[in-house]
Amino acid sequence: MIRDPGMTQAATEAMIEAAMGPALAPVSVSYSPVNGATVTLPAVPNDLFVTLTPATDLAALTLVLPPESAGRENQALRIRSTRNIVSLMITGATTIDNAEVMLSANGVTVFFKFAPNTWSRTV
Repeated sequence: MIRDPGMTQAATEAMIEAAMGPALAPVSVSYSPVNGATVTLPAVPNDLFVTLTPATDLAALTLVLPPESAGRENQALRIRSTRNIVSLMITGATTIDNAEVMLSANGVTVFFKFAPNTWSRTV
């Protein structure tokens, strides 16, 4: 690694932040949706950990992604449900690869924003 001996630690940290963006703590949210509901996720640039705790298994549920103006590239969305969800639909972006998911009880699925208005399910 090449290091400029005249560069202070503060200057180095500022350069890293300028290149990578500020560190953002993940945001955890929990919802107890009913069948057929639509849940709008928080408008934040942070990675989101979403826990779904419906009272019963659900046939359908829709989650709306954070708006483009609030999100960021490389944002991750992790979704866990305590009950079965037959059709979990993710909406709110121009392109969402694998937008419909069947989520088993205590299962997890992950979406990742890799370009403007473009999300893809990775797990």
